[in-house]
Amino acid sequence: MAPYRPIYLTRSDGKLEIVSKSRKKELNAPTADQLDSKPDAKGNTDYFKELELGDAKEVDWRRKLGGMLIREIGGQDHPGSNYILAALPENYRLYERVKSGPVSEITDAYLYGHPQGRKKRYRSPGDFFPHLLWLATDDNGDPDNCSCKLCAPDDLQVFKEPDRTRPPEPVKKEQPPIKKEAIPPKSSAGATRPMVIIPSRSHSEDKGISATKPPASKPPSATLPPAIARQAGPPPSTPTQLAPAKCFEQDQDSQWSKYLFRPGELAWFNRGNAWGLSVILKRTLERELQNPSKDRARYLVQPLSNPLQQKPTKIIESEDGLRPWLAWSPPAPTHSGLANTPGLIYGTIDWKGVTEGRYGQGDAEVDGSIFAAKAVDDSLTLFHPLTNNTVTTGERTYNGIYLGGEKIWTGEPVRLRVGSGQDIM
Repeated sequence: MAPYRPIYLTRSDGKLEIVSKSRKKELNAPTADQLDSKPDAKGNTDYFKELELGDAKEVDWRRKLGGMLIREIGGQDHPGSNYILAALPENYRLYERVKSGPVSEITDAYLYGHPQGRKKRYRSPGDFFPHLLWLATDDNGDPDNCSCKLCAPDDLQVFKEPDRTRPPEPVKKEQPPIKKEAIPPKSSAGATRPMVIIPSRSHSEDKGISATKPPASKPPSATLPPAIARQAGPPPSTPTQLAPAKCFEQDQDSQWSKYLFRPGELAWFNRGNAWGLSVILKRTLERELQNPSKDRARYLVQPLSNPLQQKPTKIIESEDGLRPWLAWSPPAPTHSGLANTPGLIYGTIDWKGVTEGRYGQGDAEVDGSIFAAKAVDDSLTLFHPLTNNTVTTGERTYNGIYLGGEKIWTGEPVRLRVGSGQDIM
């Protein structure tokens, strides 16, 4: 079977949160009751669960959508290849509904994220594909141009009968043809292009294909007299171009004007009366009402705490409510028993004893976030594995690393804190 080539969609209208008719914010997902998997008195269950990236059904959706999209927009660059969406559009999430009883179990998948709220969901890849095609091809981003069942329901598609009572227009007399000069064809530079990224072939795939182009003909230049002829100097030096992004997330992270914070990074967030520590989970761009030409970044963060006092996720409406992890040094623990005991780490602390006051007075939630952040800061995690030949060499390379609380892609400069602090990695 031919390998699957990823397709990266560069635009999404998905919403993690919407404003209801009662002017209240609500999550664009199944309700808490719908997520409850507890069986009823008869032992039957009926609940929703989110399908993570890589789940078999989630992969099947992305394969079907990728195949339909490439058939629509064309994939002549890689004939014979299979295609798959690298990820569902940003802020769209796939949930599985599980209905089970003593005898049988039924599962169906629903895609949430449509900007009209959780009641507007897609039941199959075929239902969602018209919306995906609109996201990939419409330059204006006008929802009125979308033909999916949610954006253009059948009851809005009214056919207008022609007015048969109107008399026919009189036939105009033919005018002699007017000779017009030929108009040169328009350049295709302004033509509509699909808003997707399909990585080009690797060097190994292009091996054997000649990339040599015939030299372009140059217009004859005027010959200068020998006395004033210019001497050819060395060609101007140009900086080495960085390698192109290998995935959609790397492309988004590399654009400085979009987001200041990256998913997976540690960040301080404004708790109202103080700043707390959190991990960036997701992000999205919202159009500002006062300035429609400008987008505003919003973030979903997970506040850090101890294992016994887990906090719900929090939506940060503006980047003013966040600070980088390295902006401040974490304070000392609030409990004297923790502050005066060296060598403590998050996984070995008696958090039950802390909450019961055996380590003195303090804020167990704050201390949990401090030790959790320190544990992250002392670690490193590789991510985005690249396709390598691991059978013979056993080696694998990665496209990025979480160095403590910071997310770093290959090719990005990093200032080291060791030595003079001026070293660049």
